[in-house]
Amino acid sequence: MASIALPNIVDDPGDIIIGIIQDPSNIPSVKYEAWRDMLRTKAPDSSKAKVAAVALATGWTYTSANPTYQKNLGEMRMSAIDTIRQLGAADDSVYANLEKSYTNNFINNVPNYDEIRKTLNTLSTLKTDNAVNLLLGFLRDLHSRRQSGPWGQKERQLLQWVIPSLGATGTKSQDVKLLFTTIQRNSNYTSTEQGWARDAQRQLGN
Repeated sequence: MASIALPNIVDDPGDIIIGIIQDPSNIPSVKYEAWRDMLRTKAPDSSKAKVAAVALATGWTYTSANPTYQKNLGEMRMSAIDTIRQLGAADDSVYANLEKSYTNNFINNVPNYDEIRKTLNTLSTLKTDNAVNLLLGFLRDLHSRRQSGPWGQKERQLLQWVIPSLGATGTKSQDVKLLFTTIQRNSNYTSTEQGWARDAQRQLGN
């Protein structure tokens, strides 16, 4: 009943929803439902983007060993990431938490590849300097691993996603262009991997 009534009580319940999501006494299922309620309102996009930033942050700051809670938090993060891709980053805190969505899954023995993919797509869509720098950092780490290990199927899969994500930003960063060139000329990479870098560099106008 509260869920149905909320959108009709105020035009923009963003601050109310943020309070519910951030309240440590609320379990993740309540937080996630509050976030989904926000998406159903007619609140301005700027307000939804602001709540998305909070939902993503809470998805990482709230920790629990309960599998159901972990599932709720993961779904809330991925929904928030999608909203950030569509509506933009409300503030710079978004980038630190997008980095967590990539890195925390990267180091996990059972990575959520869907969350990684959504994160990369969001960063390439945002096209900001912060987004480019994060993607460049991811690629530099993969490049280092390609030289000295560890290197396996997971790393190769992420390389296949990170390179075109950087290319899609259209960045003019000389650091990005230099790294693409290095990959193309480095014998540690397969011809296919070098081709990914070559195609991405073409997207940048080279």
